[in-house]
Amino acid sequence: MKTKVYIFPFILFIPFWLYSQSVWNYVTPLPQENSILEIKLIPGTNKIIAVGKNSTVMVSQDGGDTWNVTHNPGNISNYTNCRSVYFINDQVGFIGTDYEKILKTTNAGITWDIVYSIDSCSWQNKINDFTFINDTVGFAVGNYGLLLKTIDGGESWVPVQTTAQFDLLAIEFTNENTGMIVGDSWAWGQIMIKTIDGGNNWQIEQINFQAPTYGNSYFDLYFFDENTGIMTGLDDSTMNMYGYIFKTENGGESWYEVF
Repeated sequence: MKTKVYIFPFILFIPFWLYSQSVWNYVTPLPQENSILEIKLIPGTNKIIAVGKNSTVMVSQDGGDTWNVTHNPGNISNYTNCRSVYFINDQVGFIGTDYEKILKTTNAGITWDIVYSIDSCSWQNKINDFTFINDTVGFAVGNYGLLLKTIDGGESWVPVQTTAQFDLLAIEFTNENTGMIVGDSWAWGQIMIKTIDGGNNWQIEQINFQAPTYGNSYFDLYFFDENTGIMTGLDDSTMNMYGYIFKTENGGESWYEVF
């Protein structure tokens, strides 16, 4: 027993002596430990960009094998989470953040500038998604029914009036005229916001499901072409919190459950 007692303190202090003489090495999984909230392929390249919490931006130049990690794009604070990312082409892209800010890059993510900010004091004022129908006209959606539009390639953004008051989470256009927005609409029912004139006017519409479903919040939306699209949803009306995937084959006129 005495031998063990004398050896223990010696073993205990060896690591501290060694670390005081050497450089610390990163031993937790690379590339970093902040949560990643969205990831996109930069069009026309092999580059991938990911954004996340604590002002984190990650760019891979080789299809995801290695990553460069940076923080504070556009000099935003460490407390600001990067929520969404979208690129028009191989150079021009956008990041949406908490506190209702939009950042723009014109050099594939090397540098970023703030192009929209309302100086919100609430982190819950989030920019959740982007889409562009051409190089100059685009839209962004956020919490509390926020819909923004740009007509100058994202240099400036102006609010677009809708009657929605719930969090808007995803926006998608099937062509230059028809666009849809879905969100966390559990208190409003099974609805989406739709335009058929290129985003000049938006109306709340009931989602037409081909079979009874209990989904009432919708988190993502993606169209493969003008007719075929998928939408993810959640039934949070009970404690079971069921998740769903819906599909349309007629441009969003009707949807059916596939998972």
